[in-house]
Amino acid sequence: MLSSVAPSLGVVAVLSLPWLVPALVPVLRADAAADPAGVAAFAPRADGPFGTLGSLLTLGGIWNSHAVVPGQDMPALAAVRLALTLVAVAGFVRLGFVRRPAWWPGLAAAACAGVLIACAGAFAPGVPRALIGWWAGFGPLRDGQVYVAPFALAQAVGVAVAVTALRVAMPAPVAAAAVAVPVLVLPTFALGAFGRLGTAEYPEEWRRVQAVVNGDPAPGALLSLPWSAYRAFSWNGGRVVLDPATKMFARPVVWNDALVVGTGGGGRIRVAAESPRARRIGALLAGPAASPLTGPLTREGVRYVLAGGVDENTFLSRLPGATPVYRGRELLLVRL
Repeated sequence: MLSSVAPSLGVVAVLSLPWLVPALVPVLRADAAADPAGVAAFAPRADGPFGTLGSLLTLGGIWNSHAVVPGQDMPALAAVRLALTLVAVAGFVRLGFVRRPAWWPGLAAAACAGVLIACAGAFAPGVPRALIGWWAGFGPLRDGQVYVAPFALAQAVGVAVAVTALRVAMPAPVAAAAVAVPVLVLPTFALGAFGRLGTAEYPEEWRRVQAVVNGDPAPGALLSLPWSAYRAFSWNGGRVVLDPATKMFARPVVWNDALVVGTGGGGRIRVAAESPRARRIGALLAGPAASPLTGPLTREGVRYVLAGGVDENTFLSRLPGATPVYRGRELLLVRL
């Protein structure tokens, strides 16, 4: 078993190095932190009539209720999806007994481990909380639903096995109809969930700011304001999205990675910031309104401040000596 899984794990580890190294380096610092409260905030949730476990087995259960496809909670469709899951699992298991390709043990182990990790946040939250409290590197375990991805791949293989068996045992039209079942079990996903899924065009000023910042060879981070991880923009239909600045620049971006997640009962769970520099800068921003920020931000390694929706005069009064390098309808870019 281990001999067949080891090569696959080795390949995955090597291919993962480009993101694994930068992900692990910060958590190896002495001041690294991950808030165990995130386990409750990002725990899988029921998005259908079969509870959290049924949702996970049918590849749902995402913590964010706004990301659920319309109609996913319909009992009839959920029942068909659960039946399809059972067929897929049976097909995958049968493949292991009949042919057992070299990759089967590795995928089976990954699928089982992924489902267990996903279930931990919902049914045994004390385990990931303890692990995260012991070492911040276990922080990614809190968003457990994403770990059903290997199980989704195993299900895809199992469905293919089942369809192949149908082609042999039944007339071609029946087998062809079976191929359409995965699509029919969630018809509201068609056409981008009837308009809920789509693209949004960034205003040109975002591209201009990006060009200015990325074209500067001098080192230093960019501070993104207002101090909130999520924003709602008119050009995105007022939908709440992660601060775009976190992904747009070829230099470190300091942003408020603390989160406030609403619960079903109207309560809120606050997940503390993880970045040590973000925690320090957050304390600076929360200080007296008249205190200058240019010096403290420079000492924190900040070269640019990107602010959206602020009063320019009030904002610049806290940054004496700073140079505005771009003014747009929505954005103000300042170089320290």
